[in-house]
Amino acid sequence: AVHPYSAEALAGLADARADDPAEARDLLARAVAVYEALGGRDHPQIPALAVRAGQLAEGPAAARRWYERAWNDWTGPLAQA
Repeated sequence: AVHPYSAEALAGLADARADDPAEARDLLARAVAVYEALGGRDHPQIPALAVRAGQLAEGPAAARRWYERAWNDWTGPLAQA
């Protein structure tokens, strides 16, 4: 079983590892996975983490995937915008 504090801890570690964007990205992705396990893709904490991961993404394509994830979670598919 997973606990919401696990995701919060991972997100906090990502903040602490701002000096290492690759590790911070991995930690944010793990936090998203925990929230998905707790509440599916609609968990309300996921969009904010997706934006943070997008800011740390390696290249525009990866950033776009994270930003679209945040957009989709908040509003529905990007095509509806």
